[in-house]
Amino acid sequence: MCCHTEKNIGVAIALNVSPGPDVLYIITKTITGGKKIGFASPLGVCKSSDTKFNISKKQTTDTFWKVFRQGVLIDILNPKVAIFFMAFLPQFVREGHGSVPFQFIYLGTIIILLAIVIEGIYVLFASIISTKLHENEKYSIWMDRMLGTIFLGLGIKLVTSSHTQ
Repeated sequence: MCCHTEKNIGVAIALNVSPGPDVLYIITKTITGGKKIGFASPLGVCKSSDTKFNISKKQTTDTFWKVFRQGVLIDILNPKVAIFFMAFLPQFVREGHGSVPFQFIYLGTIIILLAIVIEGIYVLFASIISTKLHENEKYSIWMDRMLGTIFLGLGIKLVTSSHTQ
């Protein structure tokens, strides 16, 4: 087996708990679409970690699968995940602890399983908040404005950061 499994799990938890585009996507989809749609988003995000550079072209009208595919795309384009898998993960692969491909699969599986659990918790919390917000129209309007402001801020950050590089 791979060495330093405890460190691997700690790093995987830190990667998955830290907010990024995937977490914002999961929470937003849960709030706007409910638990079923919310759970489709982390499954899509985690699937893309497994098949990082393979984008499916199959089209469907099913909302669950649409959200799943969007989750795949969000994670493929997420620099945090790409940097982790290409630069940081290889540091945990050790000679003499099994084949290198097996170690990558093993470590990747740990990260994906933890991501499903952690992001599932995000879905459950977002679902609770969403239910409360939908019960009160005033809070629902406030949430729409808040999410709009967040996306506007992220867009501005993206535009300004791409001009500085």
